[in-house]
Amino acid sequence: MKPILSAEERQALMQKAIEQMSKGEIVDVVDANYSAFSLCIGDFARKGMALRNTWRDGMNWSWEGPGRINLQGQILSPGQESLEIEMDWS
Repeated sequence: MKPILSAEERQALMQKAIEQMSKGEIVDVVDANYSAFSLCIGDFARKGMALRNTWRDGMNWSWEGPGRINLQGQILSPGQESLEIEMDWS
């Protein structure tokens, strides 16, 4: 099992990911609002680089970050949205 990331480790991973994207690399990101073990799109949302879009029966993510990400197999460039995920919020 991976160790839980400390705040300092998460910040260092964010900085490294931003540097990689600035160089044109695609960064792997977990499709979650929070992950104790790795960077997720929610980490970028908290920095204003992504937005979680929710509606009555689903959700997706809008990616605004500085470069491209691999969100669980979906390659997103700035301005693109992930595929819709059906949700039951009840």
